[in-house]
Amino acid sequence: MIKSMTGYGKSEQTIDSLNVTVEIKSVNHRYFEFSARVPREYGFLEEKLKKYCNSLITRGKVECYVSVEDLEEREMEVNVNETLAAGYVKALKELS
Repeated sequence: MIKSMTGYGKSEQTIDSLNVTVEIKSVNHRYFEFSARVPREYGFLEEKLKKYCNSLITRGKVECYVSVEDLEEREMEVNVNETLAAGYVKALKELS
């Protein structure tokens, strides 16, 4: 088990059509302190990352950055809510 460390690591991997990058920085600190930045849709991973890092590191300030890039070009479909749009137009006309 690592007791304390100062370091930096970066890993990048493509899984299916997603390019995942993870960066970890740590500096010596009296206690274990963890912070993470993950995309909003992967926020559920933050607590798992903290527990995993804490199982390996007993003290230190650890910062973890995760980015996920979709490599597939997907067609975006836009649906217009015509009733809502008409309501906005009416409200704007009433304001002017």
